[in-house]
Amino acid sequence: MLGRLSLVLSLVGVGLVVVFAVSRVLTDRFGWSQWVWWVPAVWWVVVVWGVWVVSRVIGWWSIHRGGRYGKKAVVRRVLLMGCVGVSVYVAFSEQRWYRVVWGDGLEDRAAAAVRVAHWNIAGAVVDEDAAIGLLNSLDVDVVVLSNARWDAQQGALLDGLDVGSGDDGRVVELAQVVRLGRAIVVSRLGVSAASMVYVRGDADDGEGMRSTGDLGWVCRVKIDGEDGRGLVVWLVDLPSEPTVHRGVMMDRVVEAVRNDLGQVRVFGEDGVMRFEANDGRLDAPGLIVGDFNTPRGSWSLGKFEVFGGGDGFADAFEGVGYGFGRSWAPGVDGGWRKAAVGIAGWHIDLSLVGNGWEATGYGLFGEGLNGDEIGGAHRIQVVDLK
Repeated sequence: MLGRLSLVLSLVGVGLVVVFAVSRVLTDRFGWSQWVWWVPAVWWVVVVWGVWVVSRVIGWWSIHRGGRYGKKAVVRRVLLMGCVGVSVYVAFSEQRWYRVVWGDGLEDRAAAAVRVAHWNIAGAVVDEDAAIGLLNSLDVDVVVLSNARWDAQQGALLDGLDVGSGDDGRVVELAQVVRLGRAIVVSRLGVSAASMVYVRGDADDGEGMRSTGDLGWVCRVKIDGEDGRGLVVWLVDLPSEPTVHRGVMMDRVVEAVRNDLGQVRVFGEDGVMRFEANDGRLDAPGLIVGDFNTPRGSWSLGKFEVFGGGDGFADAFEGVGYGFGRSWAPGVDGGWRKAAVGIAGWHIDLSLVGNGWEATGYGLFGEGLNGDEIGGAHRIQVVDLK
């Protein structure tokens, strides 16, 4: 009986390894596959190893009581190889821990032409002083904020931000603050143009996953570079509704941006804002940043390649980052549930770089909902560009 139980557990473990592999191939290509894809990689590692340990203990107990090795030992060896494979894949392909050796991440500030910080406040009550102190210490050139509360929170954040001051002695005046809908852009380099695109409509994928109405928004701004090279930044905020198929949702986003006929807000050197026709000046983003509400590596993110000038976009974390990549965590009570969420590492706040720009550094800061530093559910992501 114990031998059979050990065999069944080993078969279940092998099946889990196969499901993990399938989820990494399909990601969110289908409505059903995105549910499996959203299961955090660390959970997969813990579960498959846990199944192997339990199967091994039961198998040992069975042999101790006079049982035989038989098929269960062979299947358990296969499961062991699967566990090692899953662990190596997660550590090296998804979390990139090998980069610790030569030091990637967010380190060499001098190599970056522009440093951009993004934070989705998501309407949460946060510690403004802690967030301001963190952002100011990072020596950023541009801060983009999503979904700040319409109360004293916005004023406190904007009053406290000292964009462009840092340890290297650069202290500059705040050049531009732009508010469009639920987006706020603060830039020491200035903003020459901006527009907002709202994504609405039906997101039916034909598989029973359907949503109508608000499918998010895209705020597009053009940052004036010191070398005359403008950086177009798209700040996106897409819905978290899990029943929306991400592939169809991204199709709607791309369609809305490509068909945008709205006017562009143009900011002159005289400080006067004017409305002009959309002439394509915001159509080639060097950075698409925001809360995509789908994990890094998702198939659906490839939909943005049509705006990438033929070369597409590269995820900044995948290019130069490393670590658990945890940018968001849901609020849970204490105990084992909080510990499980704490190691999950949902990386849904992303930075996609393209159109001649390259990421030289990337990092996530602030503990988020399950920590004490800045509050809120999302961490601050910072990307260096050149």
